[in-house]
Amino acid sequence: MGFWQTFCTCAGCVAGAVCIIATGGTATPLVVATIGGGIAGNLIGSKVDNEEKKVKNQAKDLEIRGQTIETLKKDNEKLHSEVSEKDKKLKEIDNKIEKRGKEIEEITREIKDPNTSEEKRQKLKKRLAVLLAQQEDDKKERDDIIKTIKQLNDRIKDNNKNISSVGSGGGDKDKKGIMAFLTLENILICLAIYAVYQIAIKDDRR
Repeated sequence: MGFWQTFCTCAGCVAGAVCIIATGGTATPLVVATIGGGIAGNLIGSKVDNEEKKVKNQAKDLEIRGQTIETLKKDNEKLHSEVSEKDKKLKEIDNKIEKRGKEIEEITREIKDPNTSEEKRQKLKKRLAVLLAQQEDDKKERDDIIKTIKQLNDRIKDNNKNISSVGSGGGDKDKKGIMAFLTLENILICLAIYAVYQIAIKDDRR
């Protein structure tokens, strides 16, 4: 039995007992009122306890959502940092590929030039083979970096969606739950006082 259930049960019984004492204990219905007050108080207290538990659960849920959002934001910071590093690396490789590409074009022209000696042509061919191999390796690395950047950006997008989803799950709902609990508690107290007052008036008139 929760605090409010115990409290309201006792309050209901006391309210009925007060009415009996006030009328000299001659009114049998007031005995029923005492029992009824206890039962009503038990039910009311149970309801208030449930509302209080609901509010606590909502507060805990709000705390968990806040922690989740904070974790996702920190993850995004790390991901953005990784993307920046990969972008920097990608630019470096692009510059190397572009520069090497111009050298490959120049060597190819010299090899095809009929005025180039055979000895020089053979050296140029060896140099060209090295450049082409390096170019191929850099292009593969470039493709891998682009793929990694896409994966990182996809993770950032997923995190942002989760942040939005987690954030939209609370707010007004939690505030409404708390306000509902406070309103219910105040109303029940007023009703209990009013009920005792009405019973006392009816017994005085008898």
